[in-house]
Amino acid sequence: MTHAAARAYLDTCIVSGIAKGDLSEDELLALERIVDAWTSGRVSLLASSVLRDELQKIPAAHRAKHVAIYDRLANVPFVMPYVRPSALIQGSILSATWSEDPVFTQLRNLLRDPPDAEHAWQASEAGVRFLITVDGRTFLKHRIEVARLCGVELMLPTEFARQELGSSEAG
Repeated sequence: MTHAAARAYLDTCIVSGIAKGDLSEDELLALERIVDAWTSGRVSLLASSVLRDELQKIPAAHRAKHVAIYDRLANVPFVMPYVRPSALIQGSILSATWSEDPVFTQLRNLLRDPPDAEHAWQASEAGVRFLITVDGRTFLKHRIEVARLCGVELMLPTEFARQELGSSEAG
């Protein structure tokens, strides 16, 4: 029996964490396993174009420490760029207004960091179940509410690797 590859969206803080050396050794090793699984087709990774932009901003001297992961992340396909969902509410010409998608509005109101709402929305709209992040301060603490609102599960790299790749798999 063949299982479909798990689909996961990478938050841009993953790139920042590698560049700044902020990722714990466990998270870095889990990320390496995830990227290996992506390379072999066992996991499907997606990101936004912001990931590429962040990769390009990192000075080469800092990229060198984890160049293999950087080079491989640069090839992760991007979801379609975020377009704020809205609709024109009918009324007279003077009273017509634009209305934002209610789910996006709830995400934006929940998450302090506006890009977090956009990442969760992009992942949801792309039909991605998992969003891999290390942002505990503004994102992971809202994992239950985000899953309830848009069906996206926020996970640390270690959590995703353990759940989707198994705990005994060698990286």
